[in-house]
Amino acid sequence: MNPREKRIFKESNIRRPQHISFAAATVVLTCVLCCSHAGSTSPGEADPRLVELISKLDDPKPTVRRPAAYAIAHSVVDPTPALDAMIKVLEGDDLQMQASATLAVARMGANAERAIPALEELLSDPGQGLAIPSIRALESIGTKAIPVLANTLRHPDAKVASVAAEELGNVGALATPAIPALLQAARHNDRNVSKNAVRALLYIGRDGMEAAATLLHSDLQQDRRGDISRAILLAPVDATVAIPALVRAGACATLKRVGENSVPPLLEVLKSGNPRERGQAISCLGEIGPPAVSAITPILTIANDPSNDRGLRSRAIRAVGRSRYEALQWRIQGGQGRLRRARPRIVEVNVR
Repeated sequence: MNPREKRIFKESNIRRPQHISFAAATVVLTCVLCCSHAGSTSPGEADPRLVELISKLDDPKPTVRRPAAYAIAHSVVDPTPALDAMIKVLEGDDLQMQASATLAVARMGANAERAIPALEELLSDPGQGLAIPSIRALESIGTKAIPVLANTLRHPDAKVASVAAEELGNVGALATPAIPALLQAARHNDRNVSKNAVRALLYIGRDGMEAAATLLHSDLQQDRRGDISRAILLAPVDATVAIPALVRAGACATLKRVGENSVPPLLEVLKSGNPRERGQAISCLGEIGPPAVSAITPILTIANDPSNDRGLRSRAIRAVGRSRYEALQWRIQGGQGRLRRARPRIVEVNVR
């Protein structure tokens, strides 16, 4: 059983029976399924060992049917021929067998599309411990399960909604139809749900990155916007598509990591009529440092323009200093806020 399969079974929260007859039967059935008559089937035929186990799923004795379900889920044989039987188990009321069935369905991948309704039904009662394993199984199915995972983002249990967001991120670009639902989940009151929703958007690709960037200049709390900026830094896709939104949000640390590619959009902001955005762009260019060499002239122009706000001109001076370039040192003189040219010298300010 690989680590993912172990996690699915562990998260079911179903206590494994300790009765000696169950343990013995499980070991025997699994060994029979994994080790006997290897290579005895033709392509397209169900393995006779699997057929025998399927027949035991309807046994009235729990000590027979439960080991059979467990053996199907954990065998080396492809469990896909047992799909109908697993769907029947999922629709039943034996929690231990249902836990095994979610793992078996997860191993079937896209072939288990017909199990989606049964898995969706298990999401309604997280108290039974089957909701999260069902989400993992839905993620394994892929594209056809995206609408169900997107709906699960509104689940009343925050832990279930958080796992649904995480699995949508694992699906990647195939989860593009879930972007509107993920944007809504990014505003969730639970921070884990919000973080996983943002990560999922970033793993979707360019479209998801652009959607996540819109959150940076929304009405979200500052700490939430900080989470988004940090997530963009670690995103597996090119962050340049988010630059315009990062500029408006003043996310200088993120733009510094983007580097030279963020300079042209910042220069465009300098031409805007919004003093606040211009000030943020100047500060970010100063933080970027040497890659922003092309910004020195427009920044000094702003610093020497008496029609600009004094605070904006002061910020421009500081930005030039942080850039560690050969430039003219400007300083504010007198109460009128006018600037005069001081003796030219090399500005050397350490960038932290």
